[in-house]
Amino acid sequence: MSEPLDYEPSLYRVTVVVDLDDPAADGLEGAVAAALPLDLVPAMADEQAREDAATLSTDRRALDVVVLAEGGTPAEAERTGVAAVEAALRGAGLGPSTARPGQARVEDAYEPGAPAAR
Repeated sequence: MSEPLDYEPSLYRVTVVVDLDDPAADGLEGAVAAALPLDLVPAMADEQAREDAATLSTDRRALDVVVLAEGGTPAEAERTGVAAVEAALRGAGLGPSTARPGQARVEDAYEPGAPAAR
């Protein structure tokens, strides 16, 4: 039996910007989204959420990946979100030498656009 949590989990929208060394190949967004580890981000189990999870910049050298991550604090959700994106990049065949998660932004999932209190 698992221990009860000492906090009520909250859901956050974590946007991670991934810098790419080379312009992305066609279909990279789908490959990254499909490789999101549902054990880390179970709220991404919805197919539509995964389809909309990754978008390329116009120059195809950056990828924005949005995940819904649970956490007792925004910082905890950010760590979970970044870990999920790193795992998805590996799952899509990208290594740290070609794709690096950079800036992460955390927002309340229920009030998009409103930064999460830190």
